[in-house]
Amino acid sequence: MNLWLTDTDFDPKSDGAQVLAAIGGTTFGNVTFKTFYDESNAAFGMAHEITSQSFSPLAFSGVAAGQLASSTAYSLTMLVTLVHESAQMTSFDATVKVPEPSSVLLLGSGLLGLALTLRRRRSLVTHA
Repeated sequence: MNLWLTDTDFDPKSDGAQVLAAIGGTTFGNVTFKTFYDESNAAFGMAHEITSQSFSPLAFSGVAAGQLASSTAYSLTMLVTLVHESAQMTSFDATVKVPEPSSVLLLGSGLLGLALTLRRRRSLVTHA
């Protein structure tokens, strides 16, 4: 069984962006999880594969990262393929995230502030 999920009209990322794809759950079969982006902004577009992960029976989880670059609005598509040999069950949660530049800037500013504070403390202890 193939489960397709898609969303369109993401803002252009001409300078590139990292994509994080995560999945976890339980299965009595096999699970394959793929993510794609498409610069044509088409629903269910598969022009570029970003990530691909495969899992065997029982509990599973995985996180994968990939890159995308698009000078136009683009679509993201997730494909989850479930393979069962008989009447079996699978349960899972999956996400695909493209961090916004402001989030990355906020994280970087926080880390820089922390580094400067630690440096200042070390300097004060050395001079005391």
